[in-house]
Amino acid sequence: MVKQLTSIEEVISELGGPVAVKDLTKRRSASAVPMWKSRRKFPASTYTTLKEALQARGLTAPNELWGMP
Repeated sequence: MVKQLTSIEEVISELGGPVAVKDLTKRRSASAVPMWKSRRKFPASTYTTLKEALQARGLTAPNELWGMP
């Protein structure tokens, strides 16, 4: 059974925290992930990377977290 995550905070936590997500998405700036949290949306460019990382852990998250329907 796949566990559904419902928030940006849950996704970041389940993927190992802000530094791990920054590294996973190949961001250089340490402020990238906190900025996504404040905007309440991941950048669309992170969709595939984060969705695949979640799937590998038996997790999923709604597309709305990336601003997609």
